[in-house]
Amino acid sequence: MLSGVEYEEVANGGDGDTLRATVVTEVVLYPQGVLKDIIVFEMSNKYWNELSASGKFDDKEDNFNLLKIDATYYLFRNKKNDSFGVQLVYQNGTDPNKGLDDQSLVTFGFVFIR
Repeated sequence: MLSGVEYEEVANGGDGDTLRATVVTEVVLYPQGVLKDIIVFEMSNKYWNELSASGKFDDKEDNFNLLKIDATYYLFRNKKNDSFGVQLVYQNGTDPNKGLDDQSLVTFGFVFIR
């Protein structure tokens, strides 16, 4: 678990700043046995509490939460750690750093590590 404080200020075309307290929890599971080196599960939960805000950042929301869960299945892995796999990601919530509205989405993709 990580925690801290972040500060953000508008640089161009506006005014405002915000100070947020942040807590991040991450869990990564690497199954053993038959599934060893084949599948990986990850979960992270990020929470932001707005301590102060002004200008552009002074909106109605003071608390933000972002949940992300993903599973990666490796189709190919060799001794050099070159890997290729598929990944399914579920994401729900708001990330104030990206300026996106509340979202719930599922993403499917390919993973290549060299």
